[in-house]
Amino acid sequence: MVNVVDSTTTTQQDLEQTVYGYFETLLSRPGLKMEQIDLIRECRLGQADALFTMAKRMESSSPESRALGAPNDKLALELYTLAANDKDHVLSQARLGRIYAQGNRIVEPSFSKALYYYQRAGKNGHHASLYNAGLLLWEQHQPDIVGSIAYFHAAATLHLNYPELQDPKITVYATRAHEQVSLAAASATDLTLRQVADLFVYATMETQLHPKVESLWRDSVAAQMAFNETIVESNGQQRDMDQLKRAKRALASLLDKHKSKLTNLQQYLALDNLNDVLGPLVESDLSYLPEAARQAEALLSSPLCWASPDSVCPQRAAINALGYYRRIGDHDGVKRISALGSSPIESEL
Repeated sequence: MVNVVDSTTTTQQDLEQTVYGYFETLLSRPGLKMEQIDLIRECRLGQADALFTMAKRMESSSPESRALGAPNDKLALELYTLAANDKDHVLSQARLGRIYAQGNRIVEPSFSKALYYYQRAGKNGHHASLYNAGLLLWEQHQPDIVGSIAYFHAAATLHLNYPELQDPKITVYATRAHEQVSLAAASATDLTLRQVADLFVYATMETQLHPKVESLWRDSVAAQMAFNETIVESNGQQRDMDQLKRAKRALASLLDKHKSKLTNLQQYLALDNLNDVLGPLVESDLSYLPEAARQAEALLSSPLCWASPDSVCPQRAAINALGYYRRIGDHDGVKRISALGSSPIESEL
């Protein structure tokens, strides 16, 4: 049975009085070594590293730690909390993230508290905490695809700007996790346009997007959002096709001129958005048919379109491409799509 302790319900002043009062008592213990006395004195002065070291001792059951009153999980939690909150001590923040993620003898696991401390430690440059924040978001019951890939991206690319802060093993783990989430993201069907917009930004394996890539992507998203807003505001009575044309130009330019700068996920997201834009454009102007057919075929040929056996992308892209090629009388195009199609698609042909 876990005796739950919630240190967040204690005021900072009460916490300090409890902790520093314990140190006064601790100094009266007989048989302390000089190193232990020095550590206690440093803790009484509020030195963050000393508070962290003492907290670690309180989690240990070694003979030296027992001389200080360990194991004492409650005091350890209070010391970590004091150092993390009052001193902004990064290792204490990282440790609290782990404690709240896993729970211990006195603390129930808490997703929100674990994420909070991982985020604080990550912001302070703790490499493993960036990765752990991503893992926490990814492994919850309903994974946060955008949030997790954002932290995996931060952890995978930390070495590019701050090589002195990186743990090479964490870089490898984060890169692999980024790839895994990228595959899941390609199969997600419930992402909003805003989430897709953010996903594209974190899909790069550089610290930031190439300026031209970012400009074109943001322009395409802004145009699509403006198109959607017009539909909502007019109760579906009006469609601003100029905004779709603007989005189409930006996305086509992104794929035609800057494809080499894009990751597989970014290429897929741009292609998927371009196909969504071209659908309504074709219905209003048949001159878009050839391009719509080519882009639907390109989407079908994209590896991430087939990322999951449950993905609806292959069937949707194949049906669209077939319809477009048939409307323009391109029999070779129909044959190519038929060859690319999977069994479920062939039943629709």
